[in-house]
Amino acid sequence: MAKDGGGWTLVQRTVWDSGETDALFTGFDGWVEQTIGGLGVGKAYRMAGKHWVTLNVEKRHMLTHYLRKEGDGSSCGALYYTGSGGVLAINGDQVTMSGLNSNVNMINNTQMSTINSGPSTVCVNTHKAVPWFYSGCCSTCPTFAGGYWQEPHPMVNYTKGVNDIFGKNSAIVCSGEAPMTSNGYQGLNSMEYYLR
Repeated sequence: MAKDGGGWTLVQRTVWDSGETDALFTGFDGWVEQTIGGLGVGKAYRMAGKHWVTLNVEKRHMLTHYLRKEGDGSSCGALYYTGSGGVLAINGDQVTMSGLNSNVNMINNTQMSTINSGPSTVCVNTHKAVPWFYSGCCSTCPTFAGGYWQEPHPMVNYTKGVNDIFGKNSAIVCSGEAPMTSNGYQGLNSMEYYLR
């Protein structure tokens, strides 16, 4: 925690088990005020959004992805993607993130969408996408169903072609086994979002 790269705080985890993640589908007030879920492995979790802004001191962001293997559903090794310069703010009934720089699309919009606010409530309400920065469909989806899965699961579309901060990609962390894929997206057993 004291060395460069340390000091990250987990603020959200979505998991393959949609029954776990269901509690995270909230409106704006719920996102701001409620801490939901548990910190244990395999548990869905979200720290109350009002604390995300407080933790965003260095304007650093990290997504950790655990791809789901096609065969037995077990997890591949972790992939770590980071971003910098992203400023989180709560303005009235909107949450915004501005200035985020990353080599992957960690977000697809500067405004967060929840059940009842933001530019793409259809993503949340129709496609069961946990509140996030959506513009239509997403490249980083804490959960999504739509034409991809019958139930909402975390998924991303860049882990095959873009190396993470350690030079790894899906082929490396899955040791040659195929990750679960649907329409170009790879399913995740867990997606974790950290701030510092």
